[in-house]
Amino acid sequence: MKLPIGNFFEKKTDSEYFLTLTLRNERATAVVFEKTSGRVKVVGKGEKEFKRTIEEEDEEDLLKALDVAISDAESSLPDNVESHKTIFGIKGNWVEEGKIKKEYLGKLKKISDSLDLKPMGFLVVTEAISHLLQKEEGAPVSAILCEVGKNALTVSLLKAGKILEEKTSEVHENKPFTVDALLKHFEAPEVLPSRIIIFGSNEDLTQEFLGFTWSKSLPFLHPPQITSLPLDFDAQAVLFGAVSQMGLSVVMDTLDKTFKEGDSLAKALEEEKLKEPVEKVSEAMSSDYFGFKEGADISKEMPKKVPEVPAESPLTAVEDTAEIPEGIKEEKTGRAELPEKAGFLLLGARQTLGKVFAYTKTMKRKPALIGIGAVILLVFLLFIYLFATSATLTLGVSAKESAKSEKITFTKGSTDVSNNEISGKFVTDTQDGKATIDTTGKKETGDKAKGTVTIFNSADSPRTFTEGTAITSSNNLEFTLDKSVTVASGSSDPINPKSGQANVTVTASKFGTSYNLPSGTKFTIGELSTVAAKNDDAFSGGTTKNVSVVAKADIDKLTKQLTSDLEKKAREELSKQVTSDSVLLPVFSSEDFSKKSFSKDADDEAQQVSLTAEIEFTGIIYSKKDLISFAKDSFQKELGPNLVIDEKNLSLDVKDFEKTDDGVSGIMEITAILLPKIDEKSLASEIAGKSLSDAQRRLEGLPKVETVEIRISPSIPFLPKRLPISSGKIKFIIEKNG
Repeated sequence: MKLPIGNFFEKKTDSEYFLTLTLRNERATAVVFEKTSGRVKVVGKGEKEFKRTIEEEDEEDLLKALDVAISDAESSLPDNVESHKTIFGIKGNWVEEGKIKKEYLGKLKKISDSLDLKPMGFLVVTEAISHLLQKEEGAPVSAILCEVGKNALTVSLLKAGKILEEKTSEVHENKPFTVDALLKHFEAPEVLPSRIIIFGSNEDLTQEFLGFTWSKSLPFLHPPQITSLPLDFDAQAVLFGAVSQMGLSVVMDTLDKTFKEGDSLAKALEEEKLKEPVEKVSEAMSSDYFGFKEGADISKEMPKKVPEVPAESPLTAVEDTAEIPEGIKEEKTGRAELPEKAGFLLLGARQTLGKVFAYTKTMKRKPALIGIGAVILLVFLLFIYLFATSATLTLGVSAKESAKSEKITFTKGSTDVSNNEISGKFVTDTQDGKATIDTTGKKETGDKAKGTVTIFNSADSPRTFTEGTAITSSNNLEFTLDKSVTVASGSSDPINPKSGQANVTVTASKFGTSYNLPSGTKFTIGELSTVAAKNDDAFSGGTTKNVSVVAKADIDKLTKQLTSDLEKKAREELSKQVTSDSVLLPVFSSEDFSKKSFSKDADDEAQQVSLTAEIEFTGIIYSKKDLISFAKDSFQKELGPNLVIDEKNLSLDVKDFEKTDDGVSGIMEITAILLPKIDEKSLASEIAGKSLSDAQRRLEGLPKVETVEIRISPSIPFLPKRLPISSGKIKFIIEKNG
C-alpha cells in the first residue's frame, strides 16, 4: 500500500458541522459531528427527557427540551460556530409509505424554524438500530425490539432486518406485562422471534423480563432470550446510518469520549465500506426541500414523488429527496485509510511540514523537502509503533457454570451475609380511593299470608290465648295470633254438646305462597286436645321473590380490588425514590388500612356495594451492590485459589416472596460463570514487546485457555507485528468459550 504523500500536502479543507437529532417517546438525543476531508469527528452529545411523551408534550416544553439537548451537544464547538444541518431520527409511526405524516411534518417544521435547523434527511430509528445490529452480528436480525421508557413503551416486530409491525402503549402493571399485551394485538405470525432486545432505559430490566411468564397464546417456540442495548444505542445507530450513508469515516477516539458504550458503533464503522455512488441532489436541502414552504399549507402541498432509498441503508431523505445532498457527500477514494491515531499525528506533521515548505520555497529544493517529509513521516510512524499502539487480547477459556438457590431476607438492619440478610430501605406511601362492584349474593324474600280462624273450646272452662301464640295447620304450616283472645267454655250437655267459639286474625310465621291456605283448613294449638281451630275463608297475601344482596365474597373481592388499584399508584410513587443502583421489591412488606368504609354490610339488599378506603403501603428498596456482593460471597467456597467469577455474566433472580415480621423474604437464584484466574498484570509484563506469534504461543499454554485473539490498534503497515512495549497498553478480555 502506498502512503498518501500527495494528499498529505493538500490544502486543509474547511470543516462542516452536522447534527443528528434522535427523537424517541420520552427523550431526545443530539449528536454534533464535524466533517473535514472525508473524515468525521464526533464533537459532543446532549440529551434531555420530556415531561410526557413527545406526542403529548406541550410545544413550548418540547422546544425547551430540544434546545437543551442541542446546546449541550454544541458546548464543545468553536466560538461563533453552530450546527444547523440536521439529520432527524424519528419514530416508525411518524412515517407512512416512505413519507413523514402530515401532523408530524408540521411538528418537525416548527422545531426546525424555532431552533434554526436546516433539515437534511431523516432515519426511522428502529430501522437504524436494525441496520447497526446487522453490521455488528453479520446477518439480518430477527427479534422483538422494545423501546422502554418510564411511562410509555414501543414494541417493534423485526424479521430478517425488516420492521414488520410497531405498536406503542402506556406502561400498565409492569413493563414485561405491557409487552405481552401489545404482542397479542399484532397480526400474529406463525412464530414470534425468540429474542427480545430492550433499549431506551437506564435501568437493567433483563431480570424482570427473564422472570416474566409469557402468555401461552403467544407463538414463541421457547422462552425468549433477553438482551439489553446501551442507553444511547439509538443515537449511535442514527449517527452510524447518517455517517455511513454520507460515505465518511469516523475518528474512533471521539466515540469513546462521547458514548459510554461505543464498541458496537466503532466496530461497525470500522467495517463499513462506502457504497456505490449515491444519486446526487441538485441543491443542498433547505426547508423547502425538506417538505416545508414558507407561507404555504404543508397539508395541501405534498410532494408528488418520493425517490426510493437503497434497501441496505436506513437513511431516508425527507419527502422528495433520496440521499444526503451532494454538498455533504465525499466520493470514495481508491486507497485505504491510515489508522485513526496515525491520522492525528499525520495531521500535526502536515502542519509542520507546511511551514517548512513555505520557508524553503525560495530555496527551490522541493525534491529534498519531499525526502525530509518522508523521513519525518516515518519517524512519526515509528513513534506510534513503539509508544502509541495498544493491544486487546481476548482469551476464550473453558469455564464452569454453577447455579444455586439461597433464601434471603430484606430487613431494616445492615447487610449480614452470614445470616442471609440484605439491608433494605423501608419507604411508605399512602393512597386513598374508592371502588364499586355489582353484588353477587341472592336471597329469597316476600310477604306473609294473613287470614281469620275460629277457635273452638270444648273444655268446661274458658281458655285465653295471648298474642303470638302459635297454631299449626293440618299440613304443618305455622301461624301466630295477631292479638290475645279468650274462648268461652263448652257445654257439658250430653244430649246437645256445644263448644265455645272465638274469631281471631293470624299471620304466617314465614313468607311464601304456600301459606295461602284454602278455607276449611283445620289447626291445632299446642298439645291441647280440647281446643281446635279452622278458617272459614281462604288465607291470602303470601308471596315469594328473589333479591340481590351483598355477599361475603363481594366484601372480600372489593377489598382486594381497591388494594390492587391503589397498590399500582403507590408503586409508581415509591419508584421515584429508586436510583440506577437500587431496586424496589415487587411486593410490599405491609398494606395497612387507615380508613375503611363499606356502603352496605354483608346480607344487605343492594345491587352494588362500594368501598372507600385509605391504605398505607410499605415498600423495600435494596442496593444492587449488596445483592451482587452476597451472590459472590455465596460462591467463595467453590472458587478456591484458581477461579474467579465472571461478574459480567452473573445472573440474579429473586422470587417466591413472603412477608415476615421483619420485612420480606425470597428465594434468590444465582447463576455464575467461574473463569480460571489469570494474573493479567504479571502476564502483560511478561509478553510486552513480544511478537504476536510468541505471545500467541505463551497465551495458548495457559491452563484452560482454548482460543486467543490479538488485536493491535492502530495497525502500522510494513512494520513487524508486535505487542506494545508498555504493559499498560495491553488489555485482556477473558470470556467463556461456546
